[in-house]
Amino acid sequence: MLCVDDLSFGYPAGPSFRFTLAIAPGEIVTLSGESGSGKSTLIDLICGFLTPESGNITWEGRSFLRLAPAIRPVSALFQDGDLFDHLDVEMNIALGLDPRGRPGAAEKARVAAVLDEIGLPGYQRRLPAQLSGGQRQRVALARALVRDKPLMLLDEPFSALDTERRGEMADLVREIADRRDLATLVVSHDAVDAQRLQSRAVALLDGQIVPQPAL
Repeated sequence: MLCVDDLSFGYPAGPSFRFTLAIAPGEIVTLSGESGSGKSTLIDLICGFLTPESGNITWEGRSFLRLAPAIRPVSALFQDGDLFDHLDVEMNIALGLDPRGRPGAAEKARVAAVLDEIGLPGYQRRLPAQLSGGQRQRVALARALVRDKPLMLLDEPFSALDTERRGEMADLVREIADRRDLATLVVSHDAVDAQRLQSRAVALLDGQIVPQPAL
């Protein structure tokens, strides 16, 4: 289980936050809140891009606050996906395994397996420009999944998609979280996403996480 335990962080001359949250393996939690409420701050703290003033973050009872971002039990997908247009699908995904861009046979086999999992088998040689918006987001998701971490953070993963593609991506995330037993945190401005994902909904209000009623 992921436990964010009384984690505090404040910006100089800016807002202060105090986060407490638990997510079980296989559970999806959807986090909403107004712009500036602290959603991205929480993601950055869990990933290790920011250092908290106090509190702790643990996975299965073990703190990972002192671990570098690359070796935390976390994979993240951010809003824009960050695909490199000059690299094919295989290389874009393989960067999740080898940032130097030199995947070997084992890494390429893992890329092929995750492409099957997201419904894009055989897409290794396609460039991002040859993909639809939904396919690009699936490839970005694959790059997070290929690292095989137990905790997945998704920051507005559906925002650039139309209604039909949003539903398809939500179904895919739900299926993968169930199959892999992933603890999953999804940041979303769309309340309907909580329904699509069959998730527990929480929100950030006055710098703290509060539960939301089921829709």
